[in-house]
Amino acid sequence: MGIRKKESNLVNVLGNLMNEEGNLQHSEGELDQGLSANNLLCVGLDPGGSSGFCMIEGPLRGVGFDVLSVAQWSIDELIEYTGVVGGDNWWSHMGWAGVGLAVRVHDACSDWLFARRGGSGFVHVVMEDFLLTPGTIGSRAGMGGRDPVIPVALGSAFWTTFQSMVDGNGWCTMDTSVPSNKSMFNDAWLKEHINWQQWGRGKPHGVDAMRHALIGMRQFRNSYFE
Repeated sequence: MGIRKKESNLVNVLGNLMNEEGNLQHSEGELDQGLSANNLLCVGLDPGGSSGFCMIEGPLRGVGFDVLSVAQWSIDELIEYTGVVGGDNWWSHMGWAGVGLAVRVHDACSDWLFARRGGSGFVHVVMEDFLLTPGTIGSRAGMGGRDPVIPVALGSAFWTTFQSMVDGNGWCTMDTSVPSNKSMFNDAWLKEHINWQQWGRGKPHGVDAMRHALIGMRQFRNSYFE
């Protein structure tokens, strides 16, 4: 029978976010300022069995940042966000979790851009690119037997879905970051620059997502405004 759903399928989940012309609906209309604005939101993602999420903002041309949100969600929590109530195979389960992550991220980005910034800003999303190699498969097998394919399957579904949601809208770019990049912003660095008690404790995957968001913010500023 495939996936049982409360309402409909992926087409309708995404269709609810689109207008008649197929463009993403915004509460305050279409963004037309793009890079001319001075507000930059970077979203970091660490997809997996517990998917990390972090939002940081700062000036598009400048230095410094503020942490807005750090979270981590289970696969079931992500699927629940789509309205799906179950699946009969592993791949569909991971696919719908990726869709749930995409919708959550889009909702958060849209709220920041149109509710907080009045449509004036730019969003850069950075997802950890987990590579399947004999080394990574072996290391994860030794870490409580975690399935090494989950980050790849869930991340791929997220990437495809989110890209279709923001493609051509002019206010969002996407990039990936390899796991080794996280060492650039280690715990010692974070404890000096953020409120660790508020944002760091008890959210290891959310903190890893923060590292990718910070990498994304630095690379985005360097590449566009060198």
